[in-house]
Amino acid sequence: EKDQFKKISWEAGRYLEEQQVYGGILTSWGQYMFNTLRNGVVLTEQDGRIVQIYNKQSGLQDNSVYDIFTDRTEGIWLAMNRGILRADLFAPFTYWNESMGLEGAVYSVARYAGKLYAGTSIGVFSLEKNNLEKPWVFKKLNDPQGQCWSLLTHDGNLLAASRNGIYEISGGRARQVSDAYAFLLSPSKLDPAIIYVGLSNGLG
Repeated sequence: EKDQFKKISWEAGRYLEEQQVYGGILTSWGQYMFNTLRNGVVLTEQDGRIVQIYNKQSGLQDNSVYDIFTDRTEGIWLAMNRGILRADLFAPFTYWNESMGLEGAVYSVARYAGKLYAGTSIGVFSLEKNNLEKPWVFKKLNDPQGQCWSLLTHDGNLLAASRNGIYEISGGRARQVSDAYAFLLSPSKLDPAIIYVGLSNGLG
């Protein structure tokens, strides 16, 4: 009725109450963003389904967000305990670090079978789906251990060059195909079936 407020039953309703919702906006692209005092910002569809949660775990400086608005370029501005933050949800770049499970210095990246893999100073990591608060995380494969210097997708396979040898990775598992200390994998430009391997004592 006129001049009366009614409580709407939403999937996000109870969650927003628990996280002390403090405000919200309807974005120009048709979704709602709610700022909370306990767990950052909650993005929902208009029917109340939670799409994603942006909080300290996913990169915010802290979880208390006192105000939120969008600018003309669809950037999101957040007023927080420790300053002001601008986020671009549609930026073509994404930054991952230890908070997302990616450990060590990153030496190589490759996309294989729809997944992103990273070779680092402590092994190989694959990007995996997780949950609403942290939609994607990197998980370490059991092998190879130690430095993985180079990753290469070749002939339907993912190969990793490491201090413990060369590994073939498939289905989240790694199989050693050589025990040579390998630094670099590079396909031949003249014959793509040939892979050159940079070894500790020369070229293979």
